[in-house]
Amino acid sequence: MKINEGDFVLISASAEKKWLVKIEKNKEFHTHKGSILLKDLIGLDFGSSIVNNKGATFFLWKPIPADYIDSISHSTQIIYQTDIAQIIFSVGICSGKRVIEAGTGSGSLTSALARYVKPDGRVYSYDIKEEHQKVARKNIEKLELADFVDFKVRDAAKGFDEEDVDAIILDLPTPWEIIDSAYKSLMGGGILLVFVPTYTQVDQAIEKMVKSNFYQIEAFEVIRRDLTTKIGAIRPVTRMVGFTAFFVVGRKGIPVKK
Repeated sequence: MKINEGDFVLISASAEKKWLVKIEKNKEFHTHKGSILLKDLIGLDFGSSIVNNKGATFFLWKPIPADYIDSISHSTQIIYQTDIAQIIFSVGICSGKRVIEAGTGSGSLTSALARYVKPDGRVYSYDIKEEHQKVARKNIEKLELADFVDFKVRDAAKGFDEEDVDAIILDLPTPWEIIDSAYKSLMGGGILLVFVPTYTQVDQAIEKMVKSNFYQIEAFEVIRRDLTTKIGAIRPVTRMVGFTAFFVVGRKGIPVKK
């Protein structure tokens, strides 16, 4: 597959040093290993390697969703790739879905959701802090996903504008205050996912979900353990992210009217 002007390319100097770059023929990209004329990349195949003006070798990769998330500027605590992947899988995000997230943060989850719901779906992102959404908007615009996201500066406890959405994700300190509003906005059988860091929050969220007619409730955490990749000395890395947060997932049920 050829690289065209306007494409995003992951330019890699090593496993650790990599940059997501949009190809614009009149621009030059600068690194600690010298510069690259972006016009020279047009017409090359993804996966190609190049040598720049200082003799440094770079590979040109076609980005995957995780690469776009890594490129985002952060103003708040990040959501790790492992958690984002689990969220997308747990709530069934795919093209055409309509999803609400409460707690925009820097927009890393927003960008992943937008990438999977496009071209016919929509992400509605709520946050009480306008400064968070300013950063998120810039990130989403940089990744050319703004057409698939509606940002709303509002306390989610006051409810959502949307109805019959497929899924709602709550990344907030007191999600139980939002669960009744989430129930109203979800379609029948729609999925609610709560993302919280403490057992107490899990307990309170589950208690409220049960009272609010959510069923098939699951609670769990996801842990990733990386290995070194040095041939002949492969072993677990000495440092790891041991814990991020807990997931609580349930489906909106409609009780039989008596």
